[in-house]
Amino acid sequence: MGNHHHHHHRSGHYTDYNISGAITTTTTAPPASGVWTALAEGKAPVVRTLLNELCSGVRSSLLNSLQPCGLTPLCLAVACDLKEALPVLLEKGACVRTYSEDGLGPLHLAALRGAPPLVNRLLSAGASWTDGLERDTMTPLECAMFSSHQEVTDMAVAQLQHLQQHLSRRLLQLLHARLLFAAVRADVKNDRSSEGKESRVVTPSVVTRLVKRGGVDVNLRSSPHGNTALHHALMLRSQAVVRNLIELNADDDICNTRGCSPQLIARLAGISLAADK
Repeated sequence: MGNHHHHHHRSGHYTDYNISGAITTTTTAPPASGVWTALAEGKAPVVRTLLNELCSGVRSSLLNSLQPCGLTPLCLAVACDLKEALPVLLEKGACVRTYSEDGLGPLHLAALRGAPPLVNRLLSAGASWTDGLERDTMTPLECAMFSSHQEVTDMAVAQLQHLQQHLSRRLLQLLHARLLFAAVRADVKNDRSSEGKESRVVTPSVVTRLVKRGGVDVNLRSSPHGNTALHHALMLRSQAVVRNLIELNADDDICNTRGCSPQLIARLAGISLAADK
């Protein structure tokens, strides 16, 4: 008996999640659940019909509500690459600034997937590259670095020049440091996945594009521990990324808040800091 009650509580817990706080556990009632099922199966015409029903009544609030998998319909459309459903949802007034339980919005997901057409469509609908910076969650710019997708990364890097006019110095530095960290992670991942294969590493590397084209200072320190990109690459034990950073004039003498310089970490890890001569 107690078990049954617990299960009921779980299902309620999922449907309670929503963006505005106004929608209660009734959100899974049709036709909304029908929209989500159709979206999940990628049936755009069905989605269109269901959304017409949804929007003709008071149910348009459901367009932006989280559904049981923790995504909004718009995020789901992006995550499942439902190119036809995306414009339908946007036409119907789905909001580009609604987020999944972990703070990711549709542009975050499109950037992570490395999907330029989806990225462009969402940007033209008012999504922002820096969304999440004020909430201290990941930004779509960082997601673009993580994706390592050449075109999406380049789109993000091109934005950086424009952002310098619009962000405070403090926010810009915070963003740049976070982007460097994301770029290091992306390059380490690419380096590892190409090991033993014919070297097919993205060239130039994500870090190189960020520093050379995005005007990001390679020696920026990230909070809370004051680590530079070089600290991160060393802690991830990636010789290739370390070498790349040294070529970009990364300083091996900057101490983090614990008093460790990259030199010290390199010595302890047995990694060479000498650039290829």
